[in-house]
Amino acid sequence: MYYVFLIDAPDVAVKVQNTTTAASSSDVRCEASGVPNTYRFITWEHRWLGQQTVLRSFPGSRNLHLENLTYEYSGFYTCRVENGANYSRNPHAGVGSAYLQVHGTNILKAICFTSSRVLYKKEIGERYLKC
Repeated sequence: MYYVFLIDAPDVAVKVQNTTTAASSSDVRCEASGVPNTYRFITWEHRWLGQQTVLRSFPGSRNLHLENLTYEYSGFYTCRVENGANYSRNPHAGVGSAYLQVHGTNILKAICFTSSRVLYKKEIGERYLKC
């Protein structure tokens, strides 16, 4: 008798609901489907539209809870998931992204990139923070 075990890398869908800065919080959900259906949620990453630099990383979980929302929370949220399947044929398996738009006052004026981190430059009255 022979047994055949099929494994399938997870397909990942990220679910968001656009919101406003008036909301106290927002949840971003990571939904995976594959075989086996036991998943390890690796990490969340936040990037702005058109940028490759990761602004923030969060521990992996099925649900990412964001509080004290500001316009800067807008961007792409990427969830990485594993289930033990080999991803060599599809480098995008186990990864899902969605864009969250937080509507509100745009106080972001510029971003300064350094090799180790991203610094925000916000307007404060008539003065600016220096990068």
